[in-house]
Amino acid sequence: MKFILTDIEGTTTSISFVHEVLFPYSYQHLHDFLNKLLPQEFQEYIEGQKKILENDLKTTLTMEQFEEKLKEFIRNDVKNPVLKNIQGAIWRQAYEDGAVKGHVYKNAHRSILKWHNAGYSFGIYSSGSVEAQKLLFQYSDFGDMTPYFKAYFDTKVGHKREENSYRNILRELNLPPEDVVFLSDIIEEVQAAKAAGMHSYQVSKERTFEMVLEEILAN
Repeated sequence: MKFILTDIEGTTTSISFVHEVLFPYSYQHLHDFLNKLLPQEFQEYIEGQKKILENDLKTTLTMEQFEEKLKEFIRNDVKNPVLKNIQGAIWRQAYEDGAVKGHVYKNAHRSILKWHNAGYSFGIYSSGSVEAQKLLFQYSDFGDMTPYFKAYFDTKVGHKREENSYRNILRELNLPPEDVVFLSDIIEEVQAAKAAGMHSYQVSKERTFEMVLEEILAN
């Protein structure tokens, strides 16, 4: 095996960080973000995102309706690309301002550092946008971890419980499936990766990221 592909939420990072820190932060700051008096480029960006959502919903939205729809998506954890784009922009400001630090389990940080130094390559596959992934690791509790990762994938390659998504990742990595191991806390994701030919293992509180990689790679 040469490449270690990992989920984030529940695998390298606490689920509570995402649902109790990031999501509420984007919810609380959404109104101010959408209504900032910023340059024309920003206004064009917001209008562009609204238009994308309007096309998806096949309706015209006022700015108030646009905001409420995004809040509805946050409340219901809807994996909507427009919401992800806007959340990413909100979170970027929060990370840069120091209002938020990216949570990474100590054991995951220790393990990534160890096996990176041993010559293994790491990548991320998460339902969160690539930008959100990079921000979390750039502004992590352990400093900038982005040099450890060579690739980032989100649901643009497909949904995480579908076999073809992992085949798409293999094509982008240009690696045979036997050279890739995938780690996730969700068994359906593990099964989909296995169906694509990857080595794949479930992570849990009892069998942490670090423990699983030790079992796989130590020998």
